[in-house]
Amino acid sequence: MAENILEKAETQVAASIHNLSRASAAMADAIDRARPVVTAEGLDSAVDAFGSLVGDRPGWGEAIIWDRIPRSSPLAPVARGWLRQNGQVHAQLARTQKHAFALAELDVSRIPTLADPRFLPPRWVRVQRPEVTMRRAALSLAVARLAGAGTWADAGDSIQIDQHYAAKLVGHTLRSVGGPAAAELTEAAFAYARMLSRGNAPQCERPDGSALRSAAELRRFARQLSSTARRQLGAQH
Repeated sequence: MAENILEKAETQVAASIHNLSRASAAMADAIDRARPVVTAEGLDSAVDAFGSLVGDRPGWGEAIIWDRIPRSSPLAPVARGWLRQNGQVHAQLARTQKHAFALAELDVSRIPTLADPRFLPPRWVRVQRPEVTMRRAALSLAVARLAGAGTWADAGDSIQIDQHYAAKLVGHTLRSVGGPAAAELTEAAFAYARMLSRGNAPQCERPDGSALRSAAELRRFARQLSSTARRQLGAQH
């Protein structure tokens, strides 16, 4: 009898230690993932990091976020910034998709990874930051959302931009351009989408191999496109 009780107690202790180890590991993982948010140099950087942390998690809308983060938390301004930034663009693109695409359906296979710079909003052509390849990619991602991509991650996947990088790219671009950047992006995306939906749209250019994961890879791909265009032009003469 005593041996059975001792054996049961040992089993319970072992289970408790196992559960505690799992909880400790989960806590360590959570702290590790949250570190870029809490160590960011400023609010914009913290919002970027927060977007990378929660942006691609299914169901992580406003209700879930405020259930996890008390409004008195130091993270609350970061969460509000991310929700404000993403909610504004998401809502505008959703309204444009709903009302405009009764006119024409856009096949996502027509959307290039880097949008034609001629379709960038006029003010976006004049700004110095971010670099033009990021502005072009943000426009293509917005068009992918119009074509039916439910999230920025889905949009990135559809045009060969890394899922985790896509939301961060758009957020960084909007903050860098500033002002009415979200409204300008939506308007430009609709104009570009209408052109791409026509039968005479230019050939869609996509990277060979894996999805683009950084600004450096966007630049490299843009250089490849320029080099190919120069060779084709030289062959015609």
